[in-house]
Amino acid sequence: LPSYNVFIYLNKSLIYYYQNDYKESQKSIARLILQKDFLLLDKSFQLKILVANLMIRILVSARGLDKKIEQIKKEYKSLLLKEDHIRDRKMIDILSNIICGNDVSSEMKTFLSYIPDLESEDIDIISYNNWLRINF
Repeated sequence: LPSYNVFIYLNKSLIYYYQNDYKESQKSIARLILQKDFLLLDKSFQLKILVANLMIRILVSARGLDKKIEQIKKEYKSLLLKEDHIRDRKMIDILSNIICGNDVSSEMKTFLSYIPDLESEDIDIISYNNWLRINF
């Protein structure tokens, strides 16, 4: 079934990510986003996938990500304004600052205080907390 392609690509991307093969992980998640079934997913889930894509892409190359971030902010503006997505919005802001070469230590400290790491592992595709701790 075509809708299963999304989950196959997502799981494949996550397997590569946790094996530290970020290039292959990025390829799989990019294929997922290109699937027409991606647009049938819940908008919140789409946003989580797009944030995970940014996180993986930064580990490969930050080139062109500023445009991707602006596109996400524009397309998911109403969702990002909701209280349920404060962490997603803040994570996108942190990623944007990382791409620009800005110091994110104070932002990161505040962000990591929002929820415990275990909860982050449950609600994020790739734990925002763990990713920040490990990479920055």
